[in-house]
Amino acid sequence: MKIVTFFVTAWACVLSFNALGESLLHEGDTIVLVGDSITEQSYRSKSMGFYHQLTNAAALTVPEKKLTFIPLGYSGYQIGSWSAMERDSLTRDRWTNYRDPGWNLREVFAGKVDVIAIFLGMNDILQPSIRDTEDDIAKWQADTRKFVHDLRDRCHPRQFVFCTITPLTADSESPKNVVREKLNARLRELAVEEGAVVADYGAAVMELIEHARRIAPDLQPVPDFVHPKAIGHTAMALELAQTLGEKSMVDYLSTKYAKEVAALADSVKKPALSHRLRMLRTVKADDDEIVYELKWNWRDDGKGRTVTRMPQVSVQMPAGWSVAPQDVCGLDGTFFLRGVLIESRLSLRLLPRAERRRSSRRFAFPRPGAFPHRSILRKSGRARTGRRMRPCRSPLPT
Repeated sequence: MKIVTFFVTAWACVLSFNALGESLLHEGDTIVLVGDSITEQSYRSKSMGFYHQLTNAAALTVPEKKLTFIPLGYSGYQIGSWSAMERDSLTRDRWTNYRDPGWNLREVFAGKVDVIAIFLGMNDILQPSIRDTEDDIAKWQADTRKFVHDLRDRCHPRQFVFCTITPLTADSESPKNVVREKLNARLRELAVEEGAVVADYGAAVMELIEHARRIAPDLQPVPDFVHPKAIGHTAMALELAQTLGEKSMVDYLSTKYAKEVAALADSVKKPALSHRLRMLRTVKADDDEIVYELKWNWRDDGKGRTVTRMPQVSVQMPAGWSVAPQDVCGLDGTFFLRGVLIESRLSLRLLPRAERRRSSRRFAFPRPGAFPHRSILRKSGRARTGRRMRPCRSPLPT
């Protein structure tokens, strides 16, 4: 069995974000993209950003519709600050941070606006203006509702699109991502109330992160755990086109995305083994013990070799730690590690019987309350340590 075939098959399953319905876009529509620094990045990054990708896809696949996309991205803005800026733009000019040519909110909202896509909430968690309490989350939903009503009363758009918040760390169970999921759930509720559709940017980017970590543990398509690379912008552009039901654009962006996903594996030296290590915060361990889930997979080396005999994988544990199961024979699997956190390194030893040689992977435990370390990779007898990523200072733990 060629491992590369396994990966291509697996990725084909996650490209279907939503079922396509009738197109929500009409000839001559203007689609306004309301957002924060990621939306600003979608314009500044030229052809790689999702604004440019949507504009190019529309021009190439449905030129007769003459669609116009307008990116209104303001770095650091939350629901509250965006609402205040929208009110301020009623009486004076408010330009985007990019003025080449840039857009003036006062002029944009006074003109023809057919669809508004709102992609906000990231900075409410990062700064933070919200904590993990029912009152704060309900207030965020109420503020978002008022913002939508203000835009509707001013611009009279035919359709709203609510875009879910993208991941803040690589761990889906980190406290910030737990709050993110609660906000996204409230956003979906609000979409039903307001007759909006939902573009699930969050799921699209998380799928991409998980796929990258199957290739190599330190391959990160969201390097600062906030702003996606170009491939993440393609994922978001594809998701929005899918949500809007524009099939020709979806076909074009799907083909582009599939090529970028295939190229992702060629962007790094392929280890024989990749892993994903995360703390199970939902599991209650005794005393000071911490429980980790260690998922691993054996991957292709890019030379098309087949695996004729299954590799056997085991974990070499520090003193006082336990692991279950003791070893696994196969192409992928999961270990559960339990122990008291100390400054230590974990060695994952691989015995590929087909090649009669041993290889090992070394990496650090993620420490509570910090963003994950990049892996410590064993290369020619030397270890290379990665950076600790801290995109923000926040009372809300990571």
